[in-house]
Formats: sequence, C-alpha cells, structure tokens
Amino acid sequence: KAHKVLSSSIVVGILPVACGVALGIARRKGKERVHVFVGDATARTGLFHEFLQYCDGHALPVRVVIEDNGMCTNSPTVEGWGSTVECLADNVEVVTYKYERTEAHVGCGTHVTFF
Repeated sequence: KAHKVLSSSIVVGILPVACGVALGIARRKGKERVHVFVGDATARTGLFHEFLQYCDGHALPVRVVIEDNGMCTNSPTVEGWGSTVECLADNVEVVTYKYERTEAHVGCGTHVTFF
C-alpha cells in the first residue's frame, strides 16, 4: 500500500483498474504516472487495445511495459494468436522487452484442486 502497487492474476484484469487510476490522476492534475505490466499474449487481446486507445485518446499518464517471453502461459504466443502485434499510441509510452523463461510455469503438468 505504501508503494501504491496493485496487481491482478486475471489476464487483462488490471487494465480497467490502471485506466481508472490514471484517469483520476489526470483529473486532479497529479504528477504521478501509472506503470502497467502485461505479457505479450495479453497485449494481443481486444481489451488491451481498448485500454491503450482510451489512455492514448485522453493522454492519460500511463506507461505500458510488455513482457515478451513468447509464451501464453505454456503455449507459444504466435501459435495462439497467429502473428505479432504492434502497439501504436501517440500519447502513451509502450515499452517491450524480451526474455527467455528458464523455469516452468507454476503447476505445469499438474492438476490443481480448489476447495
């Protein structure tokens, strides 16, 4: 709470929250900036593009960081989505960095039972 960090394990789940926080900052003319981290597969979803276009169109104080490991959980992103996507925005900074995953995704190859 002291560092003002919010997160969500739901794919695209944090984007509406980030948009609302950025809109609040813009409306009160604050100096803060929202940093949003998403995976490369998330950056291909419709909600991500709506988020980006809204933030761009309203010049909200947002910086998007796309973490590109080429994987959508445990499937290659390009196999699931068929192509790469460019994120174009004039008023929102979009940064992409690539990395190679060295550890298996949590629970890979096992079934999880929720009680």
